Amino acid sequence: MRSCIRRHYPDTVANGSKHEEDVAFRRTVGLRIRIWRVVHDRSQDELARSAGVTRNFVSAIERGAQGLDAVRLRRLAGAMGIELAELLAEPDPVPVPDRVPEPA
Repeated sequence: MRSCIRRHYPDTVANGSKHEEDVAFRRTVGLRIRIWRVVHDRSQDELARSAGVTRNFVSAIERGAQGLDAVRLRRLAGAMGIELAELLAEPDPVPVPDRVPEPA
């Protein structure tokens, strides 16, 4: 099996960078969903029901443990009242100050 993966996805197995990027992306999307849900005072079950998915799916997405299925993500975005593109967008970079102020 590993040789098959190596043959089709050499970068993933060679240095793990593609896999690490995928995991980071899943976690970012999951965190975005969780933050929205908490800010809007919705339970996982409520969000899942309004999106037509299972609570287990919402839980797995929020933990970054679930692959990102486009159809179900579109349903979640619709239930959240946002566009799928907004849910999947890269966050704006946070500006870094030139100098960190000294503590008082």
